[in-house]
Amino acid sequence: MRWLRFFLGSITFGAVLALLAYALMRETILAPKWRLLGSPPSPPTKILGTDTDSIWLHARNDNLYKCTLWPSITCTTESHLPDEYPGLQQCAEHDRVPRSSPGQELDRRHDCFGDVEAICSDTFVILEDGSIWRWRSCRGMADLVGAITLLVGGALAGLVGAVILSFGPRVRRWAREQDP
Repeated sequence: MRWLRFFLGSITFGAVLALLAYALMRETILAPKWRLLGSPPSPPTKILGTDTDSIWLHARNDNLYKCTLWPSITCTTESHLPDEYPGLQQCAEHDRVPRSSPGQELDRRHDCFGDVEAICSDTFVILEDGSIWRWRSCRGMADLVGAITLLVGGALAGLVGAVILSFGPRVRRWAREQDP
């Protein structure tokens, strides 16, 4: 019965360590960071709207720009704003919003969007130098799958460790007995 408690304790220990490692990684390595997107041809002054892959800006020269963010920022002059921005949702109160930005802000906007797989929140800022920055935080199925994978992996690592720790001395003792 003692060996069963040892195995279960080792499995639990491995799973808890894996979850702690995952929590630490989410707050450090995997945490959202500010990312420089670039600038439109004329320095922007106000963020008018966003969607999942575009941002509409008002510039100092009174032009409206639609900047597509993927794969790199490309801006085109627009004559009018869209009636609605597709994919946007009401942000939850607990969404992670960055307190500080990478420089002196002219304007800031926070929007949320998502689908069945994930909910993301974007914070865009325009800095005094005219650069546009984005801070994105997503949560959803990938987080759950990652946590479950690490939990199972940690439990398996704990099991392997328990097997090695419990059978290692026995194998050495058996090998010594076999050696004449």
